Amino acid sequence: LLAAGVKLLLDDPISVLQSGFSPEVVAAAAGRSRRTFYDHFPSKHEYVRELLASARSWSADYGDQDMHLLDHLVAGLDGDLVRTIELVVTSPATAVRDSPSTLVQIVARIFGCHDAELAPLLRDAASATDEVNGAAIGTALGLWDLELRPPWTAEHLSAVLHALVQGLAIRRLVADEPDEDLTTLTVLTLLPTLTRSFGDPRTLDETLESFNRAASERWRDRGRSTQMTNARARVLTALREVLRTHGLAGATLERIAGAADVSLPTAARAFGSVDDLVVMCIEDYLPYLESEAHLDLTSPTTTVHDAAVRHVARLHRLATDDPHVVEALLQIGLIGTGSYDTKAGAFYLRLCQPLLDLLEHGRRSGVVNSTMPLDRAARLMTIGALGRALGDAHTAAEAAATELCAMLFDGIAAR
Repeated sequence: LLAAGVKLLLDDPISVLQSGFSPEVVAAAAGRSRRTFYDHFPSKHEYVRELLASARSWSADYGDQDMHLLDHLVAGLDGDLVRTIELVVTSPATAVRDSPSTLVQIVARIFGCHDAELAPLLRDAASATDEVNGAAIGTALGLWDLELRPPWTAEHLSAVLHALVQGLAIRRLVADEPDEDLTTLTVLTLLPTLTRSFGDPRTLDETLESFNRAASERWRDRGRSTQMTNARARVLTALREVLRTHGLAGATLERIAGAADVSLPTAARAFGSVDDLVVMCIEDYLPYLESEAHLDLTSPTTTVHDAAVRHVARLHRLATDDPHVVEALLQIGLIGTGSYDTKAGAFYLRLCQPLLDLLEHGRRSGVVNSTMPLDRAARLMTIGALGRALGDAHTAAEAAATELCAMLFDGIAAR
């Protein structure tokens, strides 16, 4: 039974979808009876789970395209509707873009509707999107949790499609991106409310009202989030330009906001101080520094000195890639006994931490002087790496790091 199902699924997925994973179809393909099917599998849902697991184990007999389809079906059974919808829309194995009428038949079979009932409903949805996407959504909803929900009626499906049309209209009013993925709207706002009213048509009006309200709020929030992301990018670009032309002393929040074309209150409320903006420019680089330093630290073949050279080279590249921002960071007053209780101060300490970890490892290994204040040594090496890069951007990072570490390690090496 499983072998027959795998063959059906991978050789002709459209037929399997059209049958709604029918036990009769699978049993016939295996030369067995429907009763035999249920003797071995208590439900169609359990059969599909084992079917997909078996297909995965036999993946050597099939191509990546088929496995892509199976991954989507597994995700659908686990409740990840976004990926299940992508199956119908994007998988080459289903070729749905060339066959929207086939999708209409699939949805009709899954929801127990006749094609004649379903086609007008899909045309309503197509007024806001296109027939393929409208049908794909219906297909995905039917594939999800196959036997755990009451059968859908044409009235239920009509309500779903009506909600989609309303939601799309809302989306077009509040979303910045006209090509925003329809599935996000469907999964995040439609399902939580619709599933509570399955089997009770009397609550559909209330459900639709709740859906429209939730969709409106979600997309308005999403629109604000997108606008803030765009504003952040403009502000950081403006900061770099202001630092280049005026230096840190001339980098006022008012000047940066004007260059970014955002209001001063917005810049102050959303981004804080100029010091905070300096950190924002390069904070995304920090996880990379930390992860690479950790790999060097845990490598059995990398010495403490070599790990330090590699890390200093990465700091050198950071400074040469973003020199005005790094120079501003060093000028904020964090060198030596500067304050570390600000966002910039905390960032600076994190920037020094990978070298401190390396030096502490070296002290435990007996290669670093045990009396040296290692936190100061780590700060000195970090400042030295960044400052050397700012003063000599033409020297290759590896060469500069080797030279700097040779000098600094001479003072901290164990004798």
